[in-house]
Amino acid sequence: MPKEPHNAPGPYLLRTVRVGLTATAMIIAALAAIPFLPGSPVTETGLYWGVLGAAAAGGVLVALLPWAGLFERGHGMVALYLWSLGDILLVTGLLIPTGGGRSGVFWVYMMTTVFFAASYPQRVQAVLTAITAGAYLTVSAITASFPPPAELAIRLAVLACVAHMCSFLSRELMREVRGHRAAQADAEAHARVLGQIAESARHVNDLDPERANTAVLDALDALGYPSASICVLEEDGRWFRHARAKGFAAPPSHRLLPVAEDVVVSDVLRTGRTVVFQHGDQAARVVMRVHRVKGIIAAPVRIDGSVAAVLIGGTPVEGLVGEDHIEPFELLANLAGRAMSNATRFRSEQEAARRLAEVDAMKSDFLTTVSQELRTPLTTIAGVGELLAHRWETIDDATRLELLTQSNTNTAELRRIIVTMLDLSQIHAGTLTSAPQVVDLTALLRQAVADTGSLLADHQLSVVVPEDLQVIADPAMLARVVDSLLVNIARHTSPGTTATLSAGVHGGRVRVEVADDGPGIDRELREALGSMFLRGGALHARSRGLGLGIALSMEILRLHGSELEIESTVGVGTACGFQLAQAPDPGQPGWRNTRVSRQVA
Repeated sequence: MPKEPHNAPGPYLLRTVRVGLTATAMIIAALAAIPFLPGSPVTETGLYWGVLGAAAAGGVLVALLPWAGLFERGHGMVALYLWSLGDILLVTGLLIPTGGGRSGVFWVYMMTTVFFAASYPQRVQAVLTAITAGAYLTVSAITASFPPPAELAIRLAVLACVAHMCSFLSRELMREVRGHRAAQADAEAHARVLGQIAESARHVNDLDPERANTAVLDALDALGYPSASICVLEEDGRWFRHARAKGFAAPPSHRLLPVAEDVVVSDVLRTGRTVVFQHGDQAARVVMRVHRVKGIIAAPVRIDGSVAAVLIGGTPVEGLVGEDHIEPFELLANLAGRAMSNATRFRSEQEAARRLAEVDAMKSDFLTTVSQELRTPLTTIAGVGELLAHRWETIDDATRLELLTQSNTNTAELRRIIVTMLDLSQIHAGTLTSAPQVVDLTALLRQAVADTGSLLADHQLSVVVPEDLQVIADPAMLARVVDSLLVNIARHTSPGTTATLSAGVHGGRVRVEVADDGPGIDRELREALGSMFLRGGALHARSRGLGLGIALSMEILRLHGSELEIESTVGVGTACGFQLAQAPDPGQPGWRNTRVSRQVA
């Protein structure tokens, strides 16, 4: 079956046909007027009109062909090739009655050259270009009307250059088209996944764990896992029960089952990570046959760093389970863990709420700030959604993309606010924990820059980080600290400010620093940094934020045995840095990649 050029999409080729027909009609009209113009080169009128009539008839025939059906059946490219050959022959025929090799009709060859350079694979382009040059030289020889050598060389060189340049532009265009389509497909797939996760996240704070668990299982169903279960472990870790199951042949939720006899649950507990079983895996063959699935993925559900349950999903679709499903599955497992944790800690959360209600005037300032910070992104998101819902058809693609970008930016800001507030509640409850491990600091810092890219779009941010720099830290918490420092630059410095994110080894430890040449921090405010809800300036003249970023960062670094070092000069700029333990070389004797949990006192 013939392939489309450069894997070009069908709609592109259909548009190419339409443009080709339009250009053909315009050329025929122009050629039909030539005999009536002063200085007409036509010497054999009968032959001229005969060839031009054949060209017009051919154009009508091409216009009547069912091009969409031809492309669907794989015959469209053959029809295009024949069309191009016909055009070459017709132009060649028009050379004879208009002066042979010296005829100005030669330049009509350029139309066919541009057409097949924009539509065909490179080999076909080369063949058709060679046929064009051969036909021209043949007519020149037959009519004994070769142009002067210099003019002949120029004509052939221009023909070859046009073919080469149009071929290059076409390849680049189609490469961009493929890239945009692939990116769009990936974005849509990720959007669907994030939509399901977001729907589940709405129920994380439900006091009824059944509703939260049901939301998680429904999200798994939408992701292609109609068979799912949340297996809750007993305190001794030897027994479990299906607290909530959907599609699985599971016993009643009150019945305890031995962990050792379930290959999926026991494998998750043994490895402490997400496990995948594909169709044909002997280890889970019995489980798959019992539950009538062809793929299983299971992830640990952690509470306070310990595995409290196992989230299992089964799919009847062979090959669906893959690496791209592990991350969203783990996110759902994390949401299930948060829901279970929230349900068991309801009373402690109430106590935390009472303590927050007793905070002094700074607390009132914080509540006002929270209201403003939440209202701003929510209003934008709601406005964009309503605008797209009611005027989708009338908005062009560029505007849609701009609106969606605004919505995504505000969604990320809203998520940052919510995560910060959750961290705040954990600090007040004394439950903020860290799990240090070997972290690729280079990749983490670059990802942090990517995550805050939209906020720092108007700043000049430089990243100076060596490759393969590794530290011992909790990756999520470390990312939060770096994110907070970068966001502070976006909020508290003006557009155009130069900033630098750097990291390097100093004295056996790794130092990370974020510096800017912004307005700096005055001494009084600098001494108060680290206080909860601290935000400088008058209430209605402040930058956005909750006043928690620096305080939370200091708490997180304290868990890592480090501290935030702040140096600032008014009018010069600010530098915030911290140090972390460098990860040992894996080749050194006694090296172990361990996870150690620490908790806020």
